[in-house]
Amino acid sequence: MVLASLSALTGFAEWFEQATVKRSVWLCFDFQVARVPKVLGESEISQMFPVFGHLAYLSKLHAIAKFCASGFQLPASYELSDQELDEIDTVYSILRGDRVEIGLQSMQFDPQREFDGGCGDFFATTELVLMVLGKEVGTFPVAIQLNGFALMPGSDQFSWKLQRSEGSQSLLCYDEGPRS
Repeated sequence: MVLASLSALTGFAEWFEQATVKRSVWLCFDFQVARVPKVLGESEISQMFPVFGHLAYLSKLHAIAKFCASGFQLPASYELSDQELDEIDTVYSILRGDRVEIGLQSMQFDPQREFDGGCGDFFATTELVLMVLGKEVGTFPVAIQLNGFALMPGSDQFSWKLQRSEGSQSLLCYDEGPRS
């Protein structure tokens, strides 16, 4: 089944995030003869954390696939790597409007104009491709904000390199289009 069409996953990631913050869950089981409310405390949640956590990642992946109208499908049996989980978190966060620290150490580029070396804030745009289990989920336009990076000559005479320096940061966000 196409992941984007699994509407039952909608909102689970946000619910799980709130349950984790509040450290409690209120569930209600409806049977034909009775409605049984149940409050799960911290110890019960910690036992269910692996299941809830996995469903939260599926919910995030569903939202991403739905956003980009992806035909991505999960196989019947799969295991997501830590890197895939991190990338799902990153894409989900930037699609929610967050800026995510990406820990970029350096970036080399061929300039379209002349530069002088120095330290400063820089901005770049590119595309991020989310791959899960070797299959493309979607491609996303992103902006990279490099604050406090040093600009220096690159490895050849035509390129330049942006290098992280003390106190610098690299932020990734969804690129919503042209800027003025």
